Amino acid sequence: MENRLLEEVCIVGQRRELQAVVHYPQGVAAQEASWLVMSHGFRGSKDGHGRAVELAEQVSARGMGVIRFDFTPCESLDRQVEELLCVTGWMQRQGWMSLVLLGRSMGGCASLLAASQLGKRVKGLCLWATPSDLQATFQNALGLAVYRQLQQGSSVNLQDEWGSLHLEPDFIGGFTTLNLPAKLAALGSLPLLVLHGTEDELAPAEQACAYADVAKGPCKLVVLEGADHRFSEHFKESAAAVVAWLGSWYTKISN
Repeated sequence: MENRLLEEVCIVGQRRELQAVVHYPQGVAAQEASWLVMSHGFRGSKDGHGRAVELAEQVSARGMGVIRFDFTPCESLDRQVEELLCVTGWMQRQGWMSLVLLGRSMGGCASLLAASQLGKRVKGLCLWATPSDLQATFQNALGLAVYRQLQQGSSVNLQDEWGSLHLEPDFIGGFTTLNLPAKLAALGSLPLLVLHGTEDELAPAEQACAYADVAKGPCKLVVLEGADHRFSEHFKESAAAVVAWLGSWYTKISN
């Protein structure tokens, strides 16, 4: 059994080191446990203002390992997938093979795309406030004028309540042609949790339904009444939904 609770690690990526935190599973040897891989959203972080930490602690206390990490800020979706695969590759070298991927917002898109490359290692997928139409979502997030600047090949610099932001045109590369629901359907019978809010101002709840409608495996759709994109006032309910889904999944896998 592992006696450690928490460990900070640096994972060598193809372009930079990725900062990560490992929550060891309690009561289960790390190589025997299933692992939750948490990917944050656009302009987010592995800590999620403490919320990701709290969720990771709840999950690891139930006997499931958790790793959460920081993407390189403001990278394209392709680069995010590349970095997520670096993390799962590092986990493989530790002997941690059985994975459930959880992604918040754009991190959910990266998790979905990475799942297709990880094959049978992935046992489940959680899409938390995850867009199925990235073009429409980032037009909402950035504003149409800024989005058009990127489309026209210009970089943009923004300053807002979240700080400064620099984006290159390749950030939105492929958004118009990427069919995320089709990518999900291609995953076949993978267990799926889709978690969304009715008041999501960036990715309306219809985008979550687009995933649930094409899921071919067991799918749980949880739409929280009144929740916005960040689940600002609904974290406890959203975390409880994730923990409950993981609990039933873990029991089923271990039988």
